[in-house]
Amino acid sequence: MSPLNIFTTRRPSSIPALLCILLLACSPDPSGTGEVAENRGEPIARLGDQIIYRDEVAPAVAYQVYRREVDIYSLLKGETEALISNRVLAMEAERRKIALEDLLRVEIDEKVEPAGEADVDAYLAGHPQEAGSGKETRARIRYFLSETRREERRLALQEDLRARAGFEFLLEPPLAIRTRLDVADAPVRGPAEAPITLVHFATFSSPLSVRSAGYLRRLVEEFPGKIRWVHRHFLNPHDETGLLAAEFAVAAQDQEVFWEAHDALFDLEGNLDERKMLGVAHKIGVDDDTMRQVGIDEKYLKAVKRDIDAGVKAGVRSEPVVYVNGRYFSSTFPYERLRQMVAEELGEAPPSVEPDDPLAGPLPAPSRGGG
Repeated sequence: MSPLNIFTTRRPSSIPALLCILLLACSPDPSGTGEVAENRGEPIARLGDQIIYRDEVAPAVAYQVYRREVDIYSLLKGETEALISNRVLAMEAERRKIALEDLLRVEIDEKVEPAGEADVDAYLAGHPQEAGSGKETRARIRYFLSETRREERRLALQEDLRARAGFEFLLEPPLAIRTRLDVADAPVRGPAEAPITLVHFATFSSPLSVRSAGYLRRLVEEFPGKIRWVHRHFLNPHDETGLLAAEFAVAAQDQEVFWEAHDALFDLEGNLDERKMLGVAHKIGVDDDTMRQVGIDEKYLKAVKRDIDAGVKAGVRSEPVVYVNGRYFSSTFPYERLRQMVAEELGEAPPSVEPDDPLAGPLPAPSRGGG
């Protein structure tokens, strides 16, 4: 039998459609894991004579809550700065006893030199893809550069006036709490007593996940004996190859060779197909009878679905994501940021003021315990 014939009896329904149906039909398990501390925060619900406290539920969705708090903070901060900027401009115009329009003309129009032909040439040298034919293109770029200078001058003026008026934004930024992740059934490598637990939400078919897996391998080498590595599957519902690879990895986990499959699949650097997966299966000892069930037996699909549920609940929107002792790390950050977070957790580096969330922009987001 040709190796590829093993996959010829895969489930007849569309894999993406079936996965989407499962994702919609089943909601994440609402039960929390871990013990609840005596100080459980504010009460948020009642079940008969039982009180449900915030700290019983918040850690499981901590990152999702944090992301929304950041959005609210950013909206309030932006609107406040706009309000204050308009007020200080009006106050400055009143102080000088001139109209606001005259103030803007004196401080912006008369102090900003319009862009010239040399400026357009310099811009096009750095953005050759925007070069076009005719005078209209150059005129559009010249207008853009001139308006950019005007806006920069306006922002600088507003910032200076706010500072001189004693403006201070008093609302404290939100703090990122640690997300509590249930990893009871997930494959784990590394010492059980390791001080650092890395939960990697990833797919074998993605170059980005390949890169983040490389990050984790480097950490294991740099911090020997201190890393506990947990893998959770997370993929695009339309990624049939990634789903098949994830189901194969679940089958390998059943035969206690998950990490052999994990490493071999990631070594393919995202260039997956059925033949290569079968080659990995034969190399690590997963038999053909088991492989015939991959893509057919829904227990494998359901196992992948449980991981995706866990990721969605934790706040993962797309792979890859790593949680460092419950702290969110996106692979849009460089490796050095991930290493810094691990060093902070080990007490080998002072806490950074950089946010754990790339969506949070410049907000300081120190981490605090959350269960």
